Amino acid sequence: MKKTIAFLLTAISICLCFVGCGTTTSSPIEDFSYEFKNGEVTITGYIGTDLEIVIPDTIEDRPVTVIGENAFQGYDMTSVIIPNTITLIKDRAFDDCKQLEKIDIPDSVTEISYWAFCGCENLKEVNLGNGVKSIDQGAFVSCDSLKSIHIPENVVNLYDVRFGVSTNGDFDFVIYGKSGSAAETYAEENDITFIEE
Repeated sequence: MKKTIAFLLTAISICLCFVGCGTTTSSPIEDFSYEFKNGEVTITGYIGTDLEIVIPDTIEDRPVTVIGENAFQGYDMTSVIIPNTITLIKDRAFDDCKQLEKIDIPDSVTEISYWAFCGCENLKEVNLGNGVKSIDQGAFVSCDSLKSIHIPENVVNLYDVRFGVSTNGDFDFVIYGKSGSAAETYAEENDITFIEE
């Protein structure tokens, strides 16, 4: 009898582990405002209260591919998970999200638009996916806690991104990247320390 009970308890523990260790559940769909275009979804806003936001990869069986202009502007999230269906982060999408500390950009994203993370003053870590090709003007301006970034070789366009620039003046910044890349050129042109990887 004791062996049977022990076996059942072990089985229950394993099941609970699988349930708890599964894929991250997205935030409730009703917390997002969105629009459909050409069979795809653009997130246009957030009306929920979660501090840890998980953007859904599909809504009504359509892929979520764009984080729209001003979608999360000024919202004090502490973290956000971007699904690998997103291809574009539009203008000021996360502008002034002052509590955001880390952002992982998936490989699916090809462009980070103007002022996308402007004013994220507590942002300390940005991980750019290998699919990113373009980072536009002011995308990381006034990210005062961000002291360095690794830029993949696939990034070919860096338009006045303003790494290491704050409303309080410039600060020391380091760009890590491949020799001969757009990242190295950008660093040289903007007097930013470049370290070859």
